[in-house]
Amino acid sequence: MIDIIVINEVELNPPGNDNYLSIKEWIELYNPNLNSIDIGGWTLETTHGKTVTVTIPYGTTIGAYS
Repeated sequence: MIDIIVINEVELNPPGNDNYLSIKEWIELYNPNLNSIDIGGWTLETTHGKTVTVTIPYGTTIGAYS
């Protein structure tokens, strides 16, 4: 069986200032599997406008059914 992670919700560009200290963009990931999944080292990238890449810190896991 292949483990999957679901991108459950996304807030791409909420109203307001794009100042680094006030960025309110986020994603919610969901793990529908029976076991925890290690997502450390995964990257997220936006290519709309300014390209921004974020790396999820190593050791980050998503618990089963969370």
